[in-house]
Amino acid sequence: MFKRAAIFALLLAISLGLFPLLAYASVLIGIPFLGTFLFFWPQAVLVPYGFYDEEIGHSQAFLMDSAILGAIVFWLICAVTFGYLFRNLKMRYAVLATYPVAVLVALLFYWVLYQFGYSVYLDGP
Repeated sequence: MFKRAAIFALLLAISLGLFPLLAYASVLIGIPFLGTFLFFWPQAVLVPYGFYDEEIGHSQAFLMDSAILGAIVFWLICAVTFGYLFRNLKMRYAVLATYPVAVLVALLFYWVLYQFGYSVYLDGP
C-alpha cells in the first residue's frame, strides 16, 4: 500500500517539472492543446494563485505558501487513498494508472469548484 502511495506521490512530483518541458515538444509536433494542458499542469495541481470567482469576476488570492502547502496535503491524502485502493493491483498497472487518476482527481476538484461558482486561477503567457 505505502509503496504504491509513494510511487503516486513521486510520479506526481516528477510531472510538475517534466510536463511543462514536454509542452514545448508537443507544440513543435503540432498538438497545441496538449501543450497548453502540460504547460499549466503545475498550476492546476498546486493552485498557487488562488481561485477565480465566476460571479464577481475576480480572483480570490491567498498566500502562495499556504496554497501550495494545502495542495501538497491534498495530494498526499490522494496518494494514500490511491495506495489503499490499488493495493491488490500489480505494481506496473498501478504505475500506469497514476497519471489518469491524477487527472481525474484534478477534474473532479475543478467540477466541485465550478458547482460553487469558482475556478482555478491560472497565470501564464
